[in-house]
Amino acid sequence: WWIPKLVTDYISPSIIDKTLSAAEAKLAELSDDTLLSYHAMADPSKLMAMELLANLYELLAFGGDYNKLPIIPSKMIQITLKHGMSPLSPLAFVQYGNYNAIDRQNYEVGMHYVKLGLALMKQSPSRAYDCQIIFHSAYTRLHVEPMQSACEFFHDGFKAAMKSGATRNAMKCA
Repeated sequence: WWIPKLVTDYISPSIIDKTLSAAEAKLAELSDDTLLSYHAMADPSKLMAMELLANLYELLAFGGDYNKLPIIPSKMIQITLKHGMSPLSPLAFVQYGNYNAIDRQNYEVGMHYVKLGLALMKQSPSRAYDCQIIFHSAYTRLHVEPMQSACEFFHDGFKAAMKSGATRNAMKCA
């Protein structure tokens, strides 16, 4: 617990706002078609950074430090736009969509990024993170779609996790 706490001690509201603004500005310049045809991330250090950020997001959420969560997908999106799409990039877009829909109450923008993340997931050659992506997408869907159809996504996430052997993620969706 001390590592995420140590990291988050340096994250102020102004840093979060600056990171969100930078991500929003870069995303405003790109169309969905451009993002869907973005080049693949090849730098192993950036792939590892994406993995580290995804894990940090999970630890912060588990620890209840929700105010600092938006910086993680924003930073992952910045890395994606600079270095290419990774298998975790769709997760960043879905989490960014959740932030816009649930925290900012901008359901249209939020749902846009959730759908973009799901489309990127389908294009990715890796199925390793499908459960996490589907799991996080279900939260925005619960705010936008009828509950029964949104709850089906948790079941889809469970099936994806079991298929890839990610039992810990399967339990999140159960």
